[in-house]
Amino acid sequence: MLILHQLGHAHSFECFQDGKLVGGLYGVVVGRLFCGESMFSTVSNASKAAFVTMVKFLGKQGCLLDCQLQTPHVKALGARLIGREQFQQEVFIRTRQTPLKGAWTAELEEFLARQEGTAPASPSNSMGEETSTRPHHAP
Repeated sequence: MLILHQLGHAHSFECFQDGKLVGGLYGVVVGRLFCGESMFSTVSNASKAAFVTMVKFLGKQGCLLDCQLQTPHVKALGARLIGREQFQQEVFIRTRQTPLKGAWTAELEEFLARQEGTAPASPSNSMGEETSTRPHHAP
């Protein structure tokens, strides 16, 4: 996965609380198709906060998100099941579109800054504690 990250294909969205990593998710992008691979959290709803940020950011970039499973949470965010034939067509189209290459740190920070006027910049977890999300950028 590290090589894919270094090549600009693997990305993570992370959630921090008091400077400590408390949740996030990662996936692989090919063209404008993002395939989510795994989520984790050590604080309730931290991975969901990262997921919401990812959905908003990648949606604005025109990406199709493959969530793998339709859970009540992703359904509430607008996910919908599509048939196999439509999915294959979307994969064919999206993987041939201009990719979002490299680290997304600057693009996501700019996106989050624009969102500050319409949505909280720091989502809260289920305990009402402030959290923040940001993309991972390896040195």
